[in-house]
Amino acid sequence: CPLLERLSAQLCQEHEEPLDAVNPSDLAKGCARLSDLDLAPVDWDDEALCRFIREAPRLRSLTLRHVVPRASASLLDPLLSSPRPFEAASRLHALHLALHARSDPARAMRWLETVSQLAGLRSLCLDYAAPLHL
Repeated sequence: CPLLERLSAQLCQEHEEPLDAVNPSDLAKGCARLSDLDLAPVDWDDEALCRFIREAPRLRSLTLRHVVPRASASLLDPLLSSPRPFEAASRLHALHLALHARSDPARAMRWLETVSQLAGLRSLCLDYAAPLHL
């Protein structure tokens, strides 16, 4: 898929075990023009997101529907890094994030601090079902 730029797919899942397993990093390696990803089920953790960001230099829109509970407070930090530092904070234009504000409000606040540094961000969608004082 060398010309693929956008991918949105909800793959088959049964009894909470994915029947279709996709590694977002492998997808980014094969699709060098990928700029928009909304793929599920993907268990996003620090390592998976960091590897994906390294492999997807043209990324402009990302949906993180399922962030694993073990994800750290620095999960989103790779979104601020780039081989060219002046481009890092402005390259991502849209982010959809499962915030987990109920289970870990301190981590959710740290993620929001990171999001606030994304200078190019034009669209933000947060999934959370808990009171969070901003």
